Amino acid sequence: MTLLIGHYWPALAIALLLGVLIGRFAGRPRPAERPGLWLALVAGLGAAAAGVAASGWLQGRAGLHLESGLLLLGAYALGCALGSGLSRLSAQRASSPPARA
Repeated sequence: MTLLIGHYWPALAIALLLGVLIGRFAGRPRPAERPGLWLALVAGLGAAAAGVAASGWLQGRAGLHLESGLLLLGAYALGCALGSGLSRLSAQRASSPPARA
């Protein structure tokens, strides 16, 4: 994995930055728009792919592509979570009254 990180660090940085931007501008979903089914489906597929990658079933180029994709997807998802948190913090600051001196 460290070989992948060392080789793909520019792509990881771009995926993380893109995730922060998308998460920042998309914000958090409203309570009526909770993506429960989609989130469960993506999490299940990601867990299955991570299990295949960890077990070593795929060898050679296919395994490299799977592990690289999972690494980039993880960086993007982390960026989306960070961007969403930034969006939430800025919304809280904007709604709070200014402090008096």
